[in-house]
Amino acid sequence: MEHIYVLLHDRYPVSIELLDATRHQLADIHFYFNSDQNLTAKKLCGDPFWNLFSLGEKKTIGSCLSHLVKHGELPLFKVSKPGKYPNKYRLQPCTPQLFSKAAQAVFACTLTTHVNQ
Repeated sequence: MEHIYVLLHDRYPVSIELLDATRHQLADIHFYFNSDQNLTAKKLCGDPFWNLFSLGEKKTIGSCLSHLVKHGELPLFKVSKPGKYPNKYRLQPCTPQLFSKAAQAVFACTLTTHVNQ
């Protein structure tokens, strides 16, 4: 079986499977947190997901999160100072562009239902 790796921050090779698992786990985080909370990777991922991994894998998941935020794939921004770990993030103010396609479809359907009644 062939493994595919992605370079995070142009330095760290990470399996595409772990990056995708992290991306999927965090896809709809805006439904679960407020924009005034400082959140770590552990808090964002949730205990059931987080507890599946070893300490080394958890650090890699934190790097995946940082990479996804840096590239605008998650509605978060970093609030911790450089070199201060664990990194902390906050949700960006909510806009329709931040919602996943599934969430946008549900929102559109709900809005249409209410407008047509």
